Amino acid sequence: MSLADSSKTIERANRELSQGRPDEAISLVNPLLKKVPAIPEAFTVKVKALVAQNKYLAAQEVYDQMIAVNQADDAAALSALAWGILKEAFTDKSFFVRGSAAQALGEVGDQRAIKPLTHLLSDEFDIVKVRAMEAMGKIGNRDAIPILMSFAEDKRYLLRIQAVESLAALGDRSRLDVLHKDLEDPTPSVRVRAAEVLGNLADPSSITPLRGKLRDESSTVRVRVAEALAKCNDQSVNKLFEETIKAGEWPDRIRSAKSLINLDKPETAFPVLREAMKHKDWKVRAQAAQVLGESASKMASDILAKHMDDERWEVRFAVVKAIVDLGDKQAIFHLRTLVSADDADVRASAASALGQVGDKDDLFYLRQEFKDMDGRAKVAAAKSVIQIRRKIESGKVPVSP
Repeated sequence: MSLADSSKTIERANRELSQGRPDEAISLVNPLLKKVPAIPEAFTVKVKALVAQNKYLAAQEVYDQMIAVNQADDAAALSALAWGILKEAFTDKSFFVRGSAAQALGEVGDQRAIKPLTHLLSDEFDIVKVRAMEAMGKIGNRDAIPILMSFAEDKRYLLRIQAVESLAALGDRSRLDVLHKDLEDPTPSVRVRAAEVLGNLADPSSITPLRGKLRDESSTVRVRVAEALAKCNDQSVNKLFEETIKAGEWPDRIRSAKSLINLDKPETAFPVLREAMKHKDWKVRAQAAQVLGESASKMASDILAKHMDDERWEVRFAVVKAIVDLGDKQAIFHLRTLVSADDADVRASAASALGQVGDKDDLFYLRQEFKDMDGRAKVAAAKSVIQIRRKIESGKVPVSP
C-alpha cells in the first residue's frame, strides 16, 4: 500500500471516529497495521477508538505494540491513551483518584468537559465536588454558571466558597456577599478560606469587609486578610507583615515573607526564609521552598541548592520544583528520578510537575507511570502527557537539558 493510500485510509478512519463509529475506524486501520505496521498515525486511531469503547487495557496493549515496532514514543498516540486513563479515573473506587481526575481535567479539559465534571458533583465526597467545581472555573464554559449557582448557599463552606470562586472565574461576581458573610463565621478555617478566595479575586468591593477582620483573634486569619488586602492594592497592611514575620507562627511568617517579596522588600523576607529551610518541621521547610521558588531571585537559588538532600521527600520535591521554577532546567533530571520513587505521593507530584516544565524526552518517563498501581500517579502522568503533546504541537516544547 502506498503512502498516499495509507493517508487516505487514516483520514477515513478519523472521520468514522468523529462520527461516533469506533468499530468502523478499527476495521479500517487493522489491515493497514498488518501491511504497514510502522505508521504511528494508524496506532493513534486504534488507541482512540478503543478508548471510545472504554477498552482501556486493549488500548494500552495497542500502544505497547507500537513501541515494540517503532522503538519510540509517539506524542499523539500516547496522548490518546492518556485521555483513556483520565476517562477511566472518573469511575475509580478511590475518591482520591476521582478528585485527581477532576483536577487534571481542569488543567487540560475543554468546553466538552462540563458533562463529566457535572457528573462528579453528585459524588459522595465533598472534596471531589470541590475539585470538579474548581475545574469548571478553569475551563471557562459559562454553561456551568447555573450549576455552580446552586451551590452558592450550600451549608458546607468548602462547597459554597469554591462555587463562588468558580463563578467569579466565569465572570459572575454576583455572590461575593457569601464570602463577606463567611468572614464573620465563628470557625477560623471558614474565615481563612473566605479571605484566601477574596484575595484571589482582588475585588475592590471586598476591601471594607476585609479591613474589618484585621483585628481577628486568629493570627492566621489576620495574615490571610492582610494578603487579600495587599492584592486589592491596600498598602495599609504592610506593617502587619513586618510584625508577623518577626514573631508569628512559622506558617504565617513564611506567608508574610512571600507578601514582603511581592512588595519589593526581599531584604526583610530572605533571612526568614533561609532560617525556615533549617526548621525541624518538614512542612515549614517545604512551604519555604515553595515561596523561594516563586520569588524569581538568584538569592533563592543559592538557599535552595543547600537543601536538595533533605531527609524528607516532600522537601526534596519542593526544592527541586522550586529550582526548576527559577529557571534551572538541569533540575528536571531530579524530577525524572522522583517519578520512579518508592512513595506514590512523590511519583504523582513529580509526574504532575513534568507537565509544566518537561519536554518530549519526558514522555518515556511518564509512560512508565501509566501502569502504576497508584491511580493518582497514573492520572498525574496522563495529564502531563497531554500538556507536553500540546506544547509539541504549538512549538513551545522547551529544549532538553
